[in-house]
Amino acid sequence: MKARPNRKPWGADEEKLLRESYPNVSEKDLMGKFPGRTPSSIYAKALNMGLRRGISGSGLFWSKDEDERLRKLLETNVSREEIKKAFPNRTRKAIELHAAGKGIKKSAPNSKEADPKESAAMPAPILEKRDWPTTKVYGIDEKKWKESPPRVGFISGVDFKDSGFRAGLIEVGFEIFADEACRYIALVGRLVSKKWFQDRLKQTSGKYRNEYLQYLIQEAAKELAYTIPKIKRPGASNEYVRIYIVTSPPYDGEIGEEVARKLQELRPEDVRVYNPVSDRVDVKEVGKAIGLICPEISRLPSEYFSAAVDREVKDKESQTSVDYPDLWVVGTTSSSVHIPDRGRKPPIISLPSLKRLQSIRVGENQQGVRIVEFSRVNSEEYFVRTYSLKDLTRNERQFITGIKEGAHEIHKRIVELIKNEGARTEGLIADKLGMEGQREEVRKALEFLVESKMSLRKNWPGLCYDKHSQRYDFHTDWIQERLRYPSLVKGSFIEDRFLFFSCLHAGYNTTDYEYVVKRLPEILFHNKVRYVCCLGDVIAGLSHNFLEQGEVMGGMNYTEQEQLAAELVGTILAKVFERGLQESPDVNKLSAKEIIGNLLPTFLYIAGNHDDWQRRFGVLPLVTFRSKLMNLLAQRIEIALKNHNLAASSVAELMGTIHLKLVELSMDGANYMPTFTLPSRLTIELRHPHMGRAKTKSLRAQEILESSSAHIVGHGNFHTAIGTDLWEPQLGQRVDVEAATFVIFTDFENKKNKKTGFGPGYLRVLSRDGRIFMTESMFDHRPMLKAPRPKWTNWQELKKELGVYLAP
Repeated sequence: MKARPNRKPWGADEEKLLRESYPNVSEKDLMGKFPGRTPSSIYAKALNMGLRRGISGSGLFWSKDEDERLRKLLETNVSREEIKKAFPNRTRKAIELHAAGKGIKKSAPNSKEADPKESAAMPAPILEKRDWPTTKVYGIDEKKWKESPPRVGFISGVDFKDSGFRAGLIEVGFEIFADEACRYIALVGRLVSKKWFQDRLKQTSGKYRNEYLQYLIQEAAKELAYTIPKIKRPGASNEYVRIYIVTSPPYDGEIGEEVARKLQELRPEDVRVYNPVSDRVDVKEVGKAIGLICPEISRLPSEYFSAAVDREVKDKESQTSVDYPDLWVVGTTSSSVHIPDRGRKPPIISLPSLKRLQSIRVGENQQGVRIVEFSRVNSEEYFVRTYSLKDLTRNERQFITGIKEGAHEIHKRIVELIKNEGARTEGLIADKLGMEGQREEVRKALEFLVESKMSLRKNWPGLCYDKHSQRYDFHTDWIQERLRYPSLVKGSFIEDRFLFFSCLHAGYNTTDYEYVVKRLPEILFHNKVRYVCCLGDVIAGLSHNFLEQGEVMGGMNYTEQEQLAAELVGTILAKVFERGLQESPDVNKLSAKEIIGNLLPTFLYIAGNHDDWQRRFGVLPLVTFRSKLMNLLAQRIEIALKNHNLAASSVAELMGTIHLKLVELSMDGANYMPTFTLPSRLTIELRHPHMGRAKTKSLRAQEILESSSAHIVGHGNFHTAIGTDLWEPQLGQRVDVEAATFVIFTDFENKKNKKTGFGPGYLRVLSRDGRIFMTESMFDHRPMLKAPRPKWTNWQELKKELGVYLAP
C-alpha cells in the first residue's frame, strides 16, 4: 500500500526556505529541499503565500514568463492546438484550469478553437441573468442591544447550490442572530458547493468554459446577496452587523473565494472577506480574540465528532507563531462539540451546518447555528448556545401550504401524499389513494399538477416528473430557494436549567472545598438553576491505600466522608434557598410546600465507583449521605421559614417535601430508576462509567448517548469536560454534558501524565413538545485552591473556617 504523504503543518523554517527557493530553483531541486512534501502541497502553500515562479517549468508550477505568454496567446485568439504547441510539457486540461484560476480570459470566441465533436455534444450555455428582490433586513431592539452582553453568531456549511442548500434556513438563522442582538457574525467555511460549480463546468465546452465560470460566480454572488439577510444595528441610519467570511479550500475552493469577493463587492456595507483557512475576529467590548479555522486539506472522516476538530486546531496551534486567541471556532464539521478546558490552550467549539444534511460523511450530524456570549463581569466566563434547526427540515414539506389554482379534492390528496411520503410513482400514488382501478383519473390529476419549471408562488412549488425513476415530486429548486420556515423566535418554549458536577471526592486533601461552598451557590443562583445533578464519586473512598498515602484528610472513614459530602451539598442547596427566600417579594402568599418547591433546586444524584467501594464490606453507598442531607436541609429550611414568619404545617410535611426534591437515579436491580422525567417531557439520565478516559475527547460522550435513551445525559468519572450534541429522528436534539471534578489534581493522574480538569458544567435547555430547540452550556474551571491541604488537616475545624452548614 502506498504511504500517505506527510501533511504536517508548515513550520516557520520551511516557509522561509520556500520563500527563498520557490521563485528561482528548479522543480527537481525544489522537491529535494522538501522531501516530505508532495508537489501539490508545495504548490498550494506557495499560492497561499503569494509566491510566483521566475523560471520555466512543467506540471503544477507556472512561471511569470509562462503566464505572460499564455495571456498573449489567448488575447490573439489562437486555436487550442497552437496553445498546446506553445506549452509542450503541459496538458490541455492543465492549461485551461490555470487560465481559469488566474483569470486569464480569451478576447473573443473563435470557432476554429472548438473541437467539432465537443461543440456538438456541448452547446453554448444559456447565460440567463436573474433579477433578485431587495435583501431582507432584520432589526435589533435598541434596549436589548445596550443591555445584553456581547454575542457573536456563527454559521457554517451554507453550501450554496448543494442539494441540501436551503435559503429559508439562512433566514431562520439570521432572525435568531437579530433576536440575540449579535455584534458580529462569522461564516466559517462551506459558503458554496465547489462540486456543483465543477459539475456545471464539465458539462460546458472548453470554448465557453471561462465565460461560463465568470457568469456562475457573478450570479451566485447576486443570489447570495439577496438570500443572506442584513441585520441593522440600532441607532444608526445605514450601519449593519458585519459578516466575516472565511472559506475552505477543500469545500469552497478558489471558486468559493471568488464568490465571496463578489458578494463583498455587492454588500460592502456589511460583508468582509477574511483570509481562507483561518483568521481572527476581535470582540472589542471584552477584549477577546476568536480564531476561525477551516480545513486546508481533505482528511479521512471519523465517526467521533471531536477527532476532526482536534486535528484542525492542533495543526493551527503547531503552525502559528503568534499568541493563541481566546477561543477556537472550527467550521465545516457539521458537529456541535464544546471542549472548554485545555489547560494553557484556548477552548474549542465546532459548528453545525446551516443546510439540510444530505450528502454527508460519518461524523456529520448537526444542523443549525451557534452563538457565543461573553460575560462583561467575569473575563473567563462565556456561554455557548446551539440552536438546532434539524427538526425544521425534517418536516419541511409540511410547510408547503398552497396548491395549484383550480385544484380539486383528488389533487389535494395527491399533494398531501407526496408531502408526507416523498417522491412516488403513479402506481404507488393510485394504490395509496385507494384508486387502483382509476389509474387514468390519477394520471390526469398528476398531469394537471406537473409544471415544467418551479412555481413563482411563495407557497406552491409545482410537481415535476423524473422520467428515469418515473416518480413525481415537488420541484427541488423551489424548496431550495423559496421554501420558508416558521419563525422560531416568536414561539413559546419551556426552559430547564441544570448544573452538573462530578467527583466531589469529599475527604481528599486536594478537593477545593472553598469553591464548593462559596462559588458554587453563586453560580446556581445567578443562572437560576433548578436541577443540580451529581454524577457520582461523592466521596474519596479508602481503596488504593489513600489513607496511608496521605490523600485523605485526618483519617476520615467512609461514614465521615459521606457526612462531609452531605454537609457540602446541603450548604450549597440551603444557601440557594435562603437567598431566594430573601429576594422573593410574594412568598407570604404561598404555602411552605409551594415555597420549597419553587426555591429549593431538585437534587439528582447517582453513586460512582469510589462510592461503591463500600459494597465489598456489605454496605450500601450514599445511605448516610442521603440521611444527613435530608436532616440538614430540614433544619436550615425550617430556620429560614421562621425568620420570614412562615412555617411548615408539620415536620412530616417538611420532610416529605424535601424527600421529593432528592432523587437518586440508579441502574441497580433493587433500585432501578435510570431516568428522570421533567415537567417539560424531556428525560434526563446520569451516568458514571467505571472505566478510564479516552484520547478522543467526544468518544465516551458519543458512546453514552448511543446507549442511553434520554434527551439529556450527564456523565462523569474522567476528570475532563466536554459538551456534545447529537440529533436523532425519534428523540430530536440530544445533549451530553461531561463534568470534570472538584479536585485540583490526583496522585494517580499525575503519575500517568494526565491533566485533571476542574469545575462544574451549566446547561440551559429550551424545548417544545418534548423536543429540544436550544442548548446553552458554560463550564467554570477556575479553582480557588492552589495547593493540597496537609493530610493531618482537622476537617472539623476546616468546616467551621469555610462556613459549612453542619448536619444535626
